[in-house]
Amino acid sequence: KHVTDASCASATGIFDPFTMQWADWGINLLKLPRDIFPEIVDTVGDFGDTPVELFGRKIPIYCSIADQAASLFGLGCYYAGDLKITMGTGTFVDVNTGRESHVSVK
Repeated sequence: KHVTDASCASATGIFDPFTMQWADWGINLLKLPRDIFPEIVDTVGDFGDTPVELFGRKIPIYCSIADQAASLFGLGCYYAGDLKITMGTGTFVDVNTGRESHVSVK
């Protein structure tokens, strides 16, 4: 499937997390065909299956996690309020907020 979640889509800079859609201004400005963009789905859901050639059988994919969110999970920050700080090529403070979404407008 050609899908992604809102968190990964937001990293492109042309996804609007307030409307939860690909941003028309970015698509029009860059003259990009709309059909190249993946469908936005929940982070947990149906992401299709792996190709049979990879593991000898299809394996369903039920979650999408990448970058800072993946490292938050990888470092064991499983509970609301858990946090980590990354200092490297960028500096990030990541907090597990639980199931509620939080958006900063500042």
